[in-house]
Amino acid sequence: MLKHTTFSALLLIVVCQTARAVVTYDFPSNNQISTEGRELGQTFTAPTTDNVLQSFTIRLKTIQPTTFDFNVAAWDNVNLKLIGPPLYTSPRTSQPSAYYVDFTITPDLVLVPGGSYIAYIDKSNYNPNNNVMLAGNGLDPYSGGAFVFMSSPQPETWIHGGQEDLAFAARFVPEPEWLSITGCLVFLTRARRAGFTKRSSS
Repeated sequence: MLKHTTFSALLLIVVCQTARAVVTYDFPSNNQISTEGRELGQTFTAPTTDNVLQSFTIRLKTIQPTTFDFNVAAWDNVNLKLIGPPLYTSPRTSQPSAYYVDFTITPDLVLVPGGSYIAYIDKSNYNPNNNVMLAGNGLDPYSGGAFVFMSSPQPETWIHGGQEDLAFAARFVPEPEWLSITGCLVFLTRARRAGFTKRSSS
């Protein structure tokens, strides 16, 4: 009985892990973007099925020590502006280095499939005039978004970076981790009960 249960549990773990599809956007750095924008980031499109943003990474450096928030918000592609307040805001982050450093957020944020979003850093509450240099990607364009930055907060005005993208990496999964685990546990419980009932009736 113990061996049977252990084997079933191990098999279920393998099945559950295999069932969790992953979509990854990974665009390497091949140039540099320099801007004094108060808010700047990368717009992107949520996958149609694996629509939970698990992580998002950008690479940047600064001349002066700079503090910022790393946010995710819904994005209006037509009018080039944020839709509502941020859906996720990281803890306050500081960049004291003149060398490129990767910054990663892990929001586990459920997005609307196929929706437009922006992952951006916001310096406006700290040192908005500090210059930031970001690792860019101009040779391998990402068709689902672009680099943008805010040039004026009143009225809100964002400038499209043209054919320029940030060098970024994003990881998407189909559903929150806890939901997958719950579903697997329910499946295991039912399987064990079914097996117990079968053995009892034999």
